Amino acid sequence: MPLLLAVVGVAVLWEPSHAEHTAALGWLQHYQRPDGVGCCSEQHGVPWSMALLQTTGDEAIVRIGAAVVPLPTTSVHVIQSGQPSWCCWTDANGHCPPVPTRATTRCVFYLGRDVGPSDGSS
Repeated sequence: MPLLLAVVGVAVLWEPSHAEHTAALGWLQHYQRPDGVGCCSEQHGVPWSMALLQTTGDEAIVRIGAAVVPLPTTSVHVIQSGQPSWCCWTDANGHCPPVPTRATTRCVFYLGRDVGPSDGSS
């Protein structure tokens, strides 16, 4: 019986944190890819350290955690506040892969200035 209570306790504690995570990422749903399809939702969004390293033409180089990933600029969005996030293509079980790559990235959101052609000042 104590084991059952422990399992129920963990499930009850997990649910509010999952709900808080989902609510915190709800703003991601408003962003769309150029084809009009949403690039992210709370199921695909993972809060992650993020930095825009460089832009050249229609390509952006971003740091997602420790990974440096080239992405189309249409997949890179600046936010003025909120949580930098990586939106991934999930596996069959709904999980993001452990390491971000171009192939597994839907879009990213970073704090900072708009993506545009690099002017050499950064």
